[in-house]
Amino acid sequence: MTEAESFINCSSEYNWSDAFSTLNVDVKGILKMAASCFAAMCVLNFDPSGIPSREFETRIDVLDYMMNKAIAELNKIKVRQFMLASA
Repeated sequence: MTEAESFINCSSEYNWSDAFSTLNVDVKGILKMAASCFAAMCVLNFDPSGIPSREFETRIDVLDYMMNKAIAELNKIKVRQFMLASA
């Protein structure tokens, strides 16, 4: 999970880990979703045996889409927080 946190923080260019305790439930949910998707992709890539290749690719694609969507939302939140703080 540390890898997931690091990836999310670097991708969104904001340290959500340090700010986590001050965030509202909605933002925490987006962070959890992004981390869960990242972790699931790592697990699937670790041992893809037993999964037909087409199904494996579909799972990875869906998880990747959901993770990237969550990171895009986090970027919007980050920009909004910056704008409100400087107003």
